[in-house]
Amino acid sequence: MIGRFLGAGLLRRIKPGNLLGLCAICAATLVSASMLLGGHTAIVGILAVGLFNSIMFRPFFSLGVAELGPLTGNGSGC
Repeated sequence: MIGRFLGAGLLRRIKPGNLLGLCAICAATLVSASMLLGGHTAIVGILAVGLFNSIMFRPFFSLGVAELGPLTGNGSGC
């Protein structure tokens, strides 16, 4: 839930595409660091990936249906 609330606040200040890219880079960095490190540091890194994944869902959907025009209903699964 922390990630969802932080994401809502950040989306008001940062463009969705830029935030999505930033979160993806952070998540990839954490996964890479977790593979190279061990122990509790790796565990905390993998848990932190969930924080960045929870922020990413809203931009995925909004950017996925952007500029579909009359096909927005089909693109959104309705």
